[in-house]
Amino acid sequence: MDAGVEIEHDSVVKTAHREVLPDAGRGPAAERHARTRARVARAILENGPSTAAALASRLQLTPAAIRRHLDTLLSEGLIEARQ
Repeated sequence: MDAGVEIEHDSVVKTAHREVLPDAGRGPAAERHARTRARVARAILENGPSTAAALASRLQLTPAAIRRHLDTLLSEGLIEARQ
């Protein structure tokens, strides 16, 4: 059997192996991004639903930066998009 495949019950699970660098994603930039994401989430919590433009103005960031942080918060399930 292939080393990357496990058979359990009626399903096949293939695991991908990749090299993980020490402290990957834990550098100063990652910490800064995490703090900014927390600011974005806090602004939404405190002020209610907002547009990216309104958040950008409030937090003195670009709308593009806000959208990147919103995308991450969405993917983590911490916020949800509404029309």
